[in-house]
Amino acid sequence: MRYQGDWEYIRQVDAGTATDARAKFIVPKVPRVVVESEAAAKKRAAAKTPAKKAAPKKSAPRVRAAYIPKPRKSWQHGTFHGATKGCKTDCPAELEGGESCTTVRRRSMRENWRTRQAHTVVPRFEV
Repeated sequence: MRYQGDWEYIRQVDAGTATDARAKFIVPKVPRVVVESEAAAKKRAAAKTPAKKAAPKKSAPRVRAAYIPKPRKSWQHGTFHGATKGCKTDCPAELEGGESCTTVRRRSMRENWRTRQAHTVVPRFEV
């Protein structure tokens, strides 16, 4: 196997000088020495030290605005929506001479039911 893939080994076998040891192609790194002038060293040291931050300016304390809830949409008595929202008994609209919320809701539900009953649909298979 080694004979097929290693060109250097093939040459050594053909020459009759082949050994079991493989050639090492790793070259050790040479440490780099950098000579720096004193002025450059001082400049580099000055760049590394962080600059002092100025004291923050005193400002007026932050005042958080009080939470003001949005006004709820008021619903009128004597409507379908009034009965849905919870007006069940002693409706002010009824006391003023109008219909109560529950009466209006029942009438509306009755009308919707009659509308659904009146709507006749012809099944597809009879067409």
